Amino acid sequence: MRKLLSILLTLALIIGIFPPIAKADESMRQSMNQYMSNEYRLDDFFPQTVNGKPFSIYKVHTIKDNLGKTTWEFAPGYEAKIPNYGDPHSFTNKFGEYRYIGYTPQGLPNGNPSHPFDDWAGGILEDRLWMDDPWTDDGVKNKMANTLGVTITDVSKMFPEDLSIAIRDIPQIREKILWGLLLNPYNGEFIIGKGPGQGINYPWEKKIIVYYPPTDETWGRGSMWHYSKYDGKLYYFNVWIPNEIPKNDELDFSISSNFPSVLEVSDGDTLNIPVTVKYKGPLPTADHDPAFMDSLTIFLFIGIPPIFNS
Repeated sequence: MRKLLSILLTLALIIGIFPPIAKADESMRQSMNQYMSNEYRLDDFFPQTVNGKPFSIYKVHTIKDNLGKTTWEFAPGYEAKIPNYGDPHSFTNKFGEYRYIGYTPQGLPNGNPSHPFDDWAGGILEDRLWMDDPWTDDGVKNKMANTLGVTITDVSKMFPEDLSIAIRDIPQIREKILWGLLLNPYNGEFIIGKGPGQGINYPWEKKIIVYYPPTDETWGRGSMWHYSKYDGKLYYFNVWIPNEIPKNDELDFSISSNFPSVLEVSDGDTLNIPVTVKYKGPLPTADHDPAFMDSLTIFLFIGIPPIFNS
C-alpha cells in the first residue's frame, strides 16, 4: 500500500510539473523541434512548458486592420498556425482585444495577430528608422522588462539573438517577410514602399527580433522597433514570417493596361514593366479587393526576380 501511494504521489508530481498538452499539439511540437534541430542545431527549442505554461498551437483564421475590419481570411484548413505558451493577457479596451495571446518559447510576450495598430501616422514602413539588432537597444530591453515584470539583465538573456541572426540565411527570407508584411494593411492601403531601397530591396531581415522561425507546420513571428522621429517614443511592429510563399502557378500575371504596346529602347536601358498579380491559391484572400493586391505592381518589374518565386 505504501509503495502504491508513493507511485501515485510521483505521478501527481509529474502531472503537476507538466500540464497536459493536446495530443495533436504535442505531435506537432516534436516535429517542430526536429526541424529546429536539423535546420538551426537548436535542441528542444519548443519545450513542453515555459514558466509553467503549456505549449499549444494557436490558429489564426482572420487578420484585422486598425479599424477591426477583416482584411485577410484564411481558407479552411489553411489557417496560419503559430506556437504559443499560456493564455492571453494585457487586454486593451480601445480595441476589445488582448495585446498578447500568451508567451514565446523564450517567455517573451507573444503578440496577438488580431490586435490592431495602436497608432499609425501614415506613410510607409520604410520611412521609419527601424533599428538593426533591436535586442541590443536599452529602450527595447526596458520596455520588455517592464512588460514582464523582470529585470533588464533577465530580459537580456531571453532575447533570441542567435536565432535572429541565423534566420538571415534562410533562402528567400526577404520575400517571405515581405509576403508577411502584406498581411498588415492600414485602412485598406498597403504600407510598403516602391522606391529605391524599399520593398524587396529593404533589409527587413536585419531589423527583426525573431521569436520563432517558420517551420514546416507553423509560421514565424518577430518584431521590429524604432524611435519616432517626431516624438521620440519607442514603437514596435509585429512581423509575420510565412513558412511558404505562393507558387507561380497560384498567381496570374498581366501587364498593366496603361503600358504602351510599342516602346523604343536602346541597349543598356532599364525597362520597368508594371504588372498586376491575381492570387488563386488557398492562402489569404482580401475581401476588400477581389483582384488581390494590384499594389503588388510596386514589387514586380522586368529584370528584378518576382518576390513570389517557388
